[in-house]
Order: sequence, then C-alpha cells, then structure tokens
Amino acid sequence: MRVHIHSLHQPLVESAIPGGRRNGGAGSSVAVVTGEIDSAVLANFTSGLDRAIDEAIGTLLVDLSQVDFMSVSGARALVDAHRRAEQCGVAMLIASEGPSSRTLAVTGIDCVLRCYPTVRDALEARRTELSAHVDLDRSATFQTR
Repeated sequence: MRVHIHSLHQPLVESAIPGGRRNGGAGSSVAVVTGEIDSAVLANFTSGLDRAIDEAIGTLLVDLSQVDFMSVSGARALVDAHRRAEQCGVAMLIASEGPSSRTLAVTGIDCVLRCYPTVRDALEARRTELSAHVDLDRSATFQTR
C-alpha cells in the first residue's frame, strides 16, 4: 500500500475578493492510494492520510480507485481522517470505484463521508461548492459598496 500526494497547482475557482486571502481551492491536494488496505498496513495508511491533511490547504481528495482491497479497519481510518481534516479546515472528498467502494457501501460510510465514483466527479462537486461560495462573497461585496 502506498499513498502518493500531488498538489493541484491551479485553484478550483478564482477568488471572490480581489487581493483577498481566499485561495479558491489553491493548495488542494490529491492523495492517490494504491494496493491493499488491511491491518498489516493500517499504520502506514493512517500516517499517509495525516501527511496529506497536513499538506492540503483547503481540499483533500483521496483517490481509492487503485485500491485492490480495503478492510473495515481501513474504512474506519478514513472516518478518523475525515474528522481530523474537518478540525484542520480541510474538506476531504473520496473518489472510490471497485473494491474500496464496496467496503464503503457495506459499512455505510459512503453515506457519511463525501464519496464520489471518480476523481473527476469529486473535483467537479467541490468546484461547484466553491463557486457557490464565491457567488455569495461577490454578492456580499456588491451590497457593502
């Protein structure tokens, strides 16, 4: 099992406030997980997720599409990581197809976490969410002038 972390170099949406601090999703990261997630590699999986959360600024997408097997303990680690991400102000999304999606569905975790069938679907959902916030910010900026 390996966790590869990649940063998205372009923001998912543009900032709503000229010169403002909002990065519109810049600093977003994708953690690509490969192999099998079971009790033998759980500590490595958890530390990889922790590292990805620490490196992400606004959004972390965990890509499980290359995972061949995920145990219930691996799914539980995702829930724990999601809680930690929320505490750090990071939106964590999961792209899951194949064996990992079955584990998430059987445990009901797919209803608790933000799970999507593909990386593209997850990024599009996050982009839409951020765009809605940008639109609200633009409206608020317009009303205060």
